[in-house]
Amino acid sequence: MLQSLSAMHGSAAGGRLRIEALPPAAGGGVPGSASLWHFAAAFPGRRQGVQATHAAHVFPDRRARKELSRAYVRAYCALHARRLQGGAASSSSGGGVGGGTAPTQGAAAAAAAYMLPSASSGPRPARMLWVACPRWCLLALADREVELFCCFDPLVPQESAVRAGEALRRWLTAERGRTEALLLPLSA
Repeated sequence: MLQSLSAMHGSAAGGRLRIEALPPAAGGGVPGSASLWHFAAAFPGRRQGVQATHAAHVFPDRRARKELSRAYVRAYCALHARRLQGGAASSSSGGGVGGGTAPTQGAAAAAAAYMLPSASSGPRPARMLWVACPRWCLLALADREVELFCCFDPLVPQESAVRAGEALRRWLTAERGRTEALLLPLSA
C-alpha cells in the first residue's frame, strides 16, 4: 500500500485528479474551456478525500489557492451550521462554539441565506449551497456518502453548475471500483 501511495504522490498530478480526466458532463475538459476549475470531495464515512489539481491559469500562486481553501472552509461551515448549532445548544455548559450561541446563529443565518432548495426525494443531495462572487462561483453538495465542493467559472449559470456538480458526485460514487482506486483501502 505504501508503494502505491508513493507512486501516486510522485506522479505529475501529485496524487490529485486532473480536470481533463473528468467526463465533460461532470465539468471536465481542457483548461480554459472547462467551466469547472477545481473541486474537493470528502468521504465522511471513510474520513478521506480527493481533490483536483489547481488550474495554473486560475490559481497561479499560493495566495490564490489559500483563498479558495478558505472559501471551501466557509462553505463547509455554512453546510454544517445547523448541526454545529445543535451541538452548541445541547452542550451542558451552554458554551458551544466560540463560548456562546451568537457565532452559531450567524452561521445558521448565512447558511439559510445561501442554501438552495433541494427535493427530499430523488437523486439530489441532502444539502446544497451556492455562492457567487466576481472571482468564482462555489457550489457545495452534501449527502451521506460524499461532500463535494466545486469552484466554477464566474460566468457559469447556476443551473449548469448544479447539473455538473451532480454529475461529478455521481461519477465519484457510482462505481465502487473508481472510489476504491481514488481512496485508501478500508482497514479490516
